[in-house]
Amino acid sequence: MNWTWVFFSFQGRLARKPFWIGLAAPFGLALFGALFIWIVGSMAASPPIIALEIAFAISISVLCLALGSKRLQDRDKSGWWILPYFFVPQAIASAALALPDSAAPVFIAIGIAVAFCALLDLGCLEGTPGRNRFGTDPNAPVPVQEKPEHHESHFARPNDVWQPNQPASGPRTGLDKFLDEPARPRRREAS
Repeated sequence: MNWTWVFFSFQGRLARKPFWIGLAAPFGLALFGALFIWIVGSMAASPPIIALEIAFAISISVLCLALGSKRLQDRDKSGWWILPYFFVPQAIASAALALPDSAAPVFIAIGIAVAFCALLDLGCLEGTPGRNRFGTDPNAPVPVQEKPEHHESHFARPNDVWQPNQPASGPRTGLDKFLDEPARPRRREAS
C-alpha cells in the first residue's frame, strides 16, 4: 500500500481496514506531541515551542482530513463532509468552555455525540459496493492476470491462468525430476 497516498492525498477511496491502521499515525503523533509539550512545559510560552505545537496540530489535521476524505468517498459522499465531521465537535467543545458551568456538560455531550456519529460513519459503515464516482471498490477482488503470451515453451498452454509467484504448469523435465530428488550420499571408493 502506498502510505504517502493514504496520508496526504484527498483523491480516491479507502477501505475500513487501512483507515483504522492509518488512524494510528495521527494518534501516535498527537501522543508524541502531548508528551513533548508535557516534558518541556516550563518553556511552553517560548516562540519555538509554540511554532512546534502549531506544526504538530497542522500535521495531525492534514493526516486526519486526508484519511477521512477518502473514507467518505468510499461511502459515495463528498470529501468535503470531513470539514463538519472534523471541526463541529471541536467548535462545540470550545463553546462549552465559554459557557457557564451548568451548560457546559450539555455542550460537551453534544460534541461527543457528533464525534461518535462521525467516527461511526467513517470507520464502521461499509463503503459503496462496486465502482462509484470516486473510483473502484477498494475491497473488490483483484482480477486474475492472464499469462503473457510473449514466448512459447513446452510449459505454456494457451488457456492456462497465470498468477504471480506460482510455478508454471506443464510436463516435468528431467531437470525438474533431478532437482526434486533428495541428495544421495556418495559411496567412497576404496583406495
